[in-house]
Amino acid sequence: MAGDEDWQKVSSPNVEGCKASAKNLKNACDYSFADLYRAACATTSVPCEEDEVKLACESLYELKRDDLNKMVHEWAMTAGWETEMQKGSDGLDYLAFAPKTPAQKRRDEALMGRYKKPPQP
Repeated sequence: MAGDEDWQKVSSPNVEGCKASAKNLKNACDYSFADLYRAACATTSVPCEEDEVKLACESLYELKRDDLNKMVHEWAMTAGWETEMQKGSDGLDYLAFAPKTPAQKRRDEALMGRYKKPPQP
């Protein structure tokens, strides 16, 4: 199990030296894995306890990079957050994430409305 030091890495965003906001997702450095997990939990009927958040993040941190990115993507889709694949300074792919902006939410709603089937009489 990951130690307290590892929990700190995932419970608080590390803004100093963060390059996750270097592309289109300008506020990705503002959010931690714990923030993302809490947002995903908020979409369910049962809110998650902090112990669950800690356990989920510690488990996430133990995954290989590809599996971690897949889990982050799943959490982000559940939370309705935006994601963006970025290349780290170590050459690995990292999935950056942040809440959608109001403009992005309106765009998504408009697109969903455009492709919705009209109700049948």
